[in-house]
Amino acid sequence: MHPVRRLVAWTLPRLLLVIAASAAVAQVASTAPSSLAPAPALLPPINTCPPKPPADPCEVLTCSGGEWLSTPKAAGTACNDGNTCTSNDRCDGAFSCRGTVSTGMSCNDGNACTSGDNCNSAGTCVGTPVVCGAPGAITGPATSENGSYTLSWTAPPGSVTSYVVAENGTLLPAVTTTSMSFSGKRGGRYSYQVAACLGASCGPYGPVFAVDVLSSLTNNVADAAVPATTTLAQGWVGSLPGKAGVDGGAATYRIDVEVPPGRAGMQPSVA
Repeated sequence: MHPVRRLVAWTLPRLLLVIAASAAVAQVASTAPSSLAPAPALLPPINTCPPKPPADPCEVLTCSGGEWLSTPKAAGTACNDGNTCTSNDRCDGAFSCRGTVSTGMSCNDGNACTSGDNCNSAGTCVGTPVVCGAPGAITGPATSENGSYTLSWTAPPGSVTSYVVAENGTLLPAVTTTSMSFSGKRGGRYSYQVAACLGASCGPYGPVFAVDVLSSLTNNVADAAVPATTTLAQGWVGSLPGKAGVDGGAATYRIDVEVPPGRAGMQPSVA
């Protein structure tokens, strides 16, 4: 015999109606003369149920006496347990719908941050975690006067084990935090991009962020005070012998320069 489950019955209105009708008939019967026709019989039972509730895949609902009675479907009746990892679903005769697990079958776990989703032996759809997009935009100073600054970013959805940072197209050592500090940068522009990684697999790079490091030539340097100078005293230090003359109508002034004696009786003359 199959079990029967009684649902909550809404029978109070019907019961009150039957009681009222019975009282009215009894009053008429007690006041009417004996020559009148026999009193009518009581109203028949009302077999009206409240709105039908949703039934389980292996359940049958029947209205009886103003309430819904639940009975299981026969064992072996086709049903749908709502699990994409099972097939050949059948009722077990005790209100449950059961199917055969399809281990290894491709499925969709509904998680955009996994790939290769497959059904496992427990009938659950699972996938392998993957990097789920690029990190958030880099934040930091747009300029630096001393070449020292820190850049930071936000993690993307999904699992991440490290981050790689590219500086002017060159990869820097990976970090496990969402920030990186720099120091000792020379004057110039430095462009950065960050990508998230899960193991050896990395996702796409985020947007470019640039930092301009000001060189010493472009930095504003305070003016220094002009040092004091001392003027040396003027005076004569010596004299050179010279001869004034006229050569071809032009005035001349000759200063002889002493030179060592020459060889073989030759004496150079420099003026």
